[in-house]
Amino acid sequence: MVAKRGLTFLKKLIKEYVDKRILVISHGAWIGLSLQHLLPQHFQKTYIDNTSITILDAVNHTKSIDEFIVVSNY
Repeated sequence: MVAKRGLTFLKKLIKEYVDKRILVISHGAWIGLSLQHLLPQHFQKTYIDNTSITILDAVNHTKSIDEFIVVSNY
């Protein structure tokens, strides 16, 4: 349920802010669950440290939430 809400939120942001940089700040649990649902091959665990930074980039600048790659995860 949390991951589904997270993806819905991210999809809305992507549609609203096409070709813009977007900063999302939240607690680690929400981010971890959302990222695991979005990119399970990269985020096998849902745990993300609080105060961590994860940078995502759109592949070929698509507007689809399913076309993201992880650039960095600190």
